[in-house]
Amino acid sequence: MKTPDLSRRLTRLALCVSDEPGLRLSVLVDLTYLDPYAFLVASIPKAGRALPVAWYAFRRNLRGESFDSQNRLIEAILEPLLADIPAKVQAILCADREFARVSFFRFARRLHRHFVVRIDAESWIIHPEYQGALGQMGLQPGAPPRWFKGALYCKEDPEPINLLAVWVRGYREPWFLATTLGDRRIVYRIYKQRMKIEHGFRDWKHHLRLKGTLRAQNVSFVKGLLTVLAVLYWFVSLFGLRCTDRTYWSRVACWGQPGFFKVALDLLGAMDAPTLLAWPTIHAWVCDKLESLRPLIPRYLLRYRRHRPCLQQSG
Repeated sequence: MKTPDLSRRLTRLALCVSDEPGLRLSVLVDLTYLDPYAFLVASIPKAGRALPVAWYAFRRNLRGESFDSQNRLIEAILEPLLADIPAKVQAILCADREFARVSFFRFARRLHRHFVVRIDAESWIIHPEYQGALGQMGLQPGAPPRWFKGALYCKEDPEPINLLAVWVRGYREPWFLATTLGDRRIVYRIYKQRMKIEHGFRDWKHHLRLKGTLRAQNVSFVKGLLTVLAVLYWFVSLFGLRCTDRTYWSRVACWGQPGFFKVALDLLGAMDAPTLLAWPTIHAWVCDKLESLRPLIPRYLLRYRRHRPCLQQSG
């Protein structure tokens, strides 16, 4: 199966397993690096993790790529992903400061998608209540959040945004969140999820042994390896999501209630008698979810009742 087809199917699967209410879907976007390579990943939050739905590996110097800038490459990868999400599903791009630029905001607007992006303290805004660099605002830890609706971001090429400025007590620095959303509570909740993709990167690098083992010189091989990792991550995650019975949790060595990824790693690693006994039903469920990675068929639309009207309308 080609990567775009796989990404499309996992995007639809993410609509089924997502924890978010109604027809809102956060798309967490981030970059991670293992020199000389960069990995762009877009994921959907699920409990304490993020499940990848689009990914791309490239050399940091862009050698061999058809793009003259990393920004254009990022937009080229995200555009088909956002097109695969039904128009009635409110897809919200959530990203860190690497994506805080006017061109990215306009890219999201052009595709009629929302965004929540953290911007630097040195960024300049213009608003009736405040004008200047955000870091000079005088925000203090634990102070009430400040909400600037209809602010202008960037002096040289201003772009209208809404801005949430919040400094949670105990955090090292404040968050300045640029957004197209109109509810500051939703903006805060969405950005809080961003750390889930960092947890996913940690899983890839340590639990799935990516860090310290990547010796490939051929970027095509690295692209293929990233696809294998994404599918493996989904498989382990779906296995853990299915093991909801507390009899499974009781055999996992950790404090408190373990997350689904921890449960899956421990059970798949042990493969003891109880796990093997449960394996046939779990395996059938996982294969049923992934449809054995066969091409999409029209009948599969009937299976995701939660988003059936949107999926049918989107074709």
